[in-house]
Amino acid sequence: MRALAKLFLFTVVSILISCNNGKLSKKDAERSLKVLNSDMINFGAELNEATEMKALEFVMSAPENPFPVYKNTNRFISTKTFDFSQWHGIYEWSDYEKLFKKTGDSKNIILQIDNSELKDISIIINDYQTEKVSSGEPFPKVCQIEITQNKKTIWEFDFTSKISNNLPEDLKLRIKGESYQVNANLKRTTNGDSGKLFVDFTFKYLLKTLIKSKLDCNIGYSRQGYYFKQLKLDQLLFGHHLAGDIDYAKVDPTAQDYAASFNENSNLELFENGRGKVGDLILATVENDELVDYHIQFTDKSKALLGSYLPVFNKFINLKY
Repeated sequence: MRALAKLFLFTVVSILISCNNGKLSKKDAERSLKVLNSDMINFGAELNEATEMKALEFVMSAPENPFPVYKNTNRFISTKTFDFSQWHGIYEWSDYEKLFKKTGDSKNIILQIDNSELKDISIIINDYQTEKVSSGEPFPKVCQIEITQNKKTIWEFDFTSKISNNLPEDLKLRIKGESYQVNANLKRTTNGDSGKLFVDFTFKYLLKTLIKSKLDCNIGYSRQGYYFKQLKLDQLLFGHHLAGDIDYAKVDPTAQDYAASFNENSNLELFENGRGKVGDLILATVENDELVDYHIQFTDKSKALLGSYLPVFNKFINLKY
């Protein structure tokens, strides 16, 4: 019996070791990246079909809307100068005039939509406060929004922040839909001209964690804000695991071969959970050696542009260097 127990233990340990330290062939790694990209695209498409996402897209696209955020020319969300108290009231969307018309008074902002695409929707802004940061732009201190359909809450957004020395010091975010939940925290510390930056982000769908990210950074301060000295990353992403570190303090931004300097002082490894290592994330030149971008270096040392396998990842989570 003890022999069987030892054999069972040895087998389990062997499986765990192989899962963590195994290396995928280039063919299997390419398949793994394609599956990851497909999972991200399919999930994004499904999320975009959610009623709350359609409602937010609708209101952000409406002209002169009483809403604090909008989509910029790059289709990313930006904040705008917005006086919450000035816009207090109840607004109804007019399909005929293509705008929100004020129809009543309220202590908050209620945007009502009822058309062929969005039935009996109310977007309720319960609180919105901002404070200017070092860039001169207004940064949200408090943002509380809920969306209801047929008077039932289907989406909640709760954001708070603390600003110190014209920079965000502490952020907390909670988003809750009917099938998913997002929780994020950011904490920045100061010790003279140095400090720390911690970020924790979790996305759960049907109670399953699809995305979990942790950043642990040493930072320095300048007149423009702060910059990274060292960065440690640990990220779970749709059954894959990206982990490693970058020592920016040792990367020479003026080096003739910047990619080589970056790669010598960084270690970013991508794994498929339960199967093994997909490859390393490195910088390499593109477009006649004039630009650098992230590449995946497979375990056989061949490399390819990361965006060619993960265009959706490259578009939305494109790391700057």
